Amino acid sequence: MRRFCALACLILLGASPVLFAADAKPGDTCLMFAARNIARGGGNFFLYCPIVEKRIDIRAGDALEYDVYLFAGNPMPVGGIDIDTAGGGNLRDAGAVDQDNLRAHGDTRLDPAKGKWYHRRIPLDALAGQKTRRFNGVFEGDKEGS
Repeated sequence: MRRFCALACLILLGASPVLFAADAKPGDTCLMFAARNIARGGGNFFLYCPIVEKRIDIRAGDALEYDVYLFAGNPMPVGGIDIDTAGGGNLRDAGAVDQDNLRAHGDTRLDPAKGKWYHRRIPLDALAGQKTRRFNGVFEGDKEGS
């Protein structure tokens, strides 16, 4: 089993970490994204921020793992990491869920991450046989707030 770990663009393939960010160092463990929702109701506002573009074969048994902390004052505890595939698919639409049965889609409420760290492990079996194209940090912000 291989794990894709999105912490600080650190991807774990078996026991060997592969750092994607040009300035990342082997001891790096965290990437911070900060955004302020400026939506003023009634829309579907989102931002997919590319973290890294890397082609990796996805095999049965692979998983994406990362820790996420969402500001407790945010009116919508949503966001996370998504994967786009070379074939035009993506993790968010593949029906993948984490260990607590929370969808991998960036608009899923992650109440366990509101004001505290939450570890996610998302099996990638639905994408097995495909290649990754890009890993994205995801912001959702349909309500005004930080």
